Amino acid sequence: MTYTSITIQLPEALSQAIAARANADQIGENSLILNVLADAFGISPSISPAISEAIQPQRTQLEEQIAELIGQLTEMQTSDRLSLTNLRQIADLKQVVDSLLETERSVLAPSPESPEDSSPSQRLQQQSADLATLITEHNSQQAIVLNQILSGIPDLIFVQDRLGRYTYVNPAGARAFECERNYLIGKTCEDLHLSADLTTLLNNQHRQVFISGQPLSGEITIPTTTASRDYEYIFNPIRGMQGDISTAVFVARDITERKQTEIALRESEEKYRNLFESATDSIFIVDAVTHELLEVNWVASILLGYTRRELFSIPFSEISLPLDAARRASLLRDLENFGSIVFEHVYRCKDGREIPVEVSSRVIEYENRLAILNFVRDITARKRAETYLRESEEKLRIALEAAQLGIWDTELTTGRITWSPNLETMFGFVPGEFDGSYETFLSHLHPNDRDYVQQAVSTAIKRQEDYDIEFRVVWSNGTVRWIASKGKAFYNEAGKPIRMAGINLDITNRKRAEELIHKSHQEFAQQSTELDRIDREILNSSQALSDEPDENSPLSSLKAIWKSVEIQRRRYRDLFNAVFDIYLVVNSSGVIQEASQAATVLFASKLDGLVGTACYRLVFEQDRPALKAQFDELRQVKQPGVLELKFQPLKGNSFSARITISAAYSSTEEVISFCLLIQGASIRELNGTENASIN
Repeated sequence: MTYTSITIQLPEALSQAIAARANADQIGENSLILNVLADAFGISPSISPAISEAIQPQRTQLEEQIAELIGQLTEMQTSDRLSLTNLRQIADLKQVVDSLLETERSVLAPSPESPEDSSPSQRLQQQSADLATLITEHNSQQAIVLNQILSGIPDLIFVQDRLGRYTYVNPAGARAFECERNYLIGKTCEDLHLSADLTTLLNNQHRQVFISGQPLSGEITIPTTTASRDYEYIFNPIRGMQGDISTAVFVARDITERKQTEIALRESEEKYRNLFESATDSIFIVDAVTHELLEVNWVASILLGYTRRELFSIPFSEISLPLDAARRASLLRDLENFGSIVFEHVYRCKDGREIPVEVSSRVIEYENRLAILNFVRDITARKRAETYLRESEEKLRIALEAAQLGIWDTELTTGRITWSPNLETMFGFVPGEFDGSYETFLSHLHPNDRDYVQQAVSTAIKRQEDYDIEFRVVWSNGTVRWIASKGKAFYNEAGKPIRMAGINLDITNRKRAEELIHKSHQEFAQQSTELDRIDREILNSSQALSDEPDENSPLSSLKAIWKSVEIQRRRYRDLFNAVFDIYLVVNSSGVIQEASQAATVLFASKLDGLVGTACYRLVFEQDRPALKAQFDELRQVKQPGVLELKFQPLKGNSFSARITISAAYSSTEEVISFCLLIQGASIRELNGTENASIN
């Protein structure tokens, strides 16, 4: 018997009846339908056992294939990312499932003989009902499974007929168009009021699929009320049993996040490239294994004098000079342990010059390989500066030692003090012995000077004035030394003092000389007073004595005393000129009596031009009250004083200087004269220099 495959669509009630009858007769639904149709047309439905056995395995095989294909669809549904190939496979699998379902409906198992007690019309009626039920249930179950699979897929799935009407839309597709699935069924692109560009694109793709019969793929953007979404799609034709195209399935995957990531990546790469090329340092990326130069920026080309093409064509070892084995091993070990290193090296330029560089290296992954990223900075200028600084520091050290100067720096927030080595020596320490504490500093001050020093520091900080004092220090062996200290405080933006720095000078020799000159001045003043008395006696006695007195006469004795005093006066004057550069001796009224040779040069006058001149004339008017007040204080207190005065020579430019003023006293404690010692730089530097300062 020859068989022909047909497809029958029956009402649901009829399908249910066919299923119930087949179950009651314990025969297949297809056999039931075949028997009913055979009875109706008077055709024998008998099928040989061999045919029946051949059909049943075919049916079983079809069911297994359907189950396997549904499993593949389910597996693809759970995939995190579906490529265009996956999307084509989904469409192809759906087409195969539909074909297999169609084939299964056409392969019906043979049924046994109908009961003889039923009339043909009754059997036809019953079997027709059972057949309807069977077909409906079978199709419904397969449709439900497939719909569940497609509904769970996050991709957009549309099925369109030849007229462009949507015959199926999954939930994701409905959400993309922001409407219900039922609303889309039977609609075309024009009915959805999409943008003109999107409508034209979809219609053109639909038309091309049906004409060519080939899948089409691409990317589209679907706008929504909140934002546009980007999709990657495939439009695949679905062929029927006869090979004709009746529908096409459109499957699209949302790639908005991926596109955004790609855009961000491109922007990041562009920023990286801009940073790479605009970096002020030279950048070399070198293969960690082969040491091949992988990338280099234009700054490196300029630094070395090569073009980029030339750099890629030469071994990196021609640029980076070889390291000795021990240092190279140490650097590689640090790079492996810490991931980055910084070291100094030497690079060779195209013209053969070798330049010092600082290299900062780290391990990176570059184009799927391990590489070393090197930031290279030309430190030629820094090396020159370091050399200059070392030379300057050495010159400063020599100058400080020669001048017996020391440098100090105090952190006021912590009390930590930093001294130069020669300053430690001034305080009786071995270089490196001072612990930097303020307490240790105070402990080495003379007990009578500690409060004075602390008060001077506090006043200078509070008033934001320069710190300028003299004090004594006591060494561990009991030696007392005099120190002159100058400095200033530094403040932060809020006005809070944060540090204080300055210099110290060992003035012990100067202090000893001052004591000597003070003592000599005292003796000189007394001798001068005695000489004046002798002069008066000689004058009074000269009228009463003969013109040629004998050697035992009073006049001869007075002349001998006068001569001795005059010799002593010259000796003191020579001593003044030898010990001090500049000094003036004035009487109690402020009139100059003596002046050193240096003083005559400084004040642009001969000695006889200074002697007899009031010392106030040499001082600026605004400073004269301070000088007079110091004179008055010395009449009460026998303690030398120090002043800062501005002087105006008889000729030439003005200058400022520090002076030490002491007084000589008579046996009745009255002031005989004052000695003004002007300390500081040489006369050659001062003469002709306006507003010079002597310290």
